[in-house]
Amino acid sequence: FDVAEYDMNPLIREEDQKKIIRLAEATGLYISSVCADFFQKYGLFWHNQQVQGGNVSVLEKIIESCHTIRCRTVLIPFFEETDIKNRENKQEIIRAFGGVYKRLEEYDVNLCLETTLPASELVMLMEEINHPNIKIYYDLGNSVPLRYIAADDIRLLSKWIGGIHIKDRNSNGENVILGRGLVDFKGCFQALKDINYKGSYILETTLGENAIEMGKYHLEFVKGFLN
Repeated sequence: FDVAEYDMNPLIREEDQKKIIRLAEATGLYISSVCADFFQKYGLFWHNQQVQGGNVSVLEKIIESCHTIRCRTVLIPFFEETDIKNRENKQEIIRAFGGVYKRLEEYDVNLCLETTLPASELVMLMEEINHPNIKIYYDLGNSVPLRYIAADDIRLLSKWIGGIHIKDRNSNGENVILGRGLVDFKGCFQALKDINYKGSYILETTLGENAIEMGKYHLEFVKGFLN
């Protein structure tokens, strides 16, 4: 759900929602999560309360739309312009989320934060939020440039993890073919097994010269750790 012409996005248009449902039923490919990139530019913490209120209204519409298309997870990215930098940002996020708790409960939808915060800070933030529909999306590849030990993070954040992004990065932070970067996939998948993770895995992998063949390779790569 991106910024450009967001009000025309298929997710929130009734006829398009019906089409999404029909395609999902025909193919068996249901949507497990929606990435709300809208909030990477127009975040949930601003000094201007009118702007924040408008953005919360957009979030409410996304939550309602996800319920309609039978999707249970909305990913909220906090990067770049909306990176969580201080205590004030955290408090503003908590206030913004407080405005949609009833919607989340009514529609049985989870909000997942994806951030650059270290796991120890995320634990404190999640404990302060203390709501069953607020969770964490953990990106294995993003742990590389941040120099986090992903397997340790997974165990520490276990009770809040609502989704996993799979990618691999090299020492320059570039997205590379799975298994050719610095992500410890064996350790990560063992940690996910240890915490009994049952959620979805989203591949944010490099496309290569032949996207279909590369996609097949990455799928088999991941399956090798799930067996």
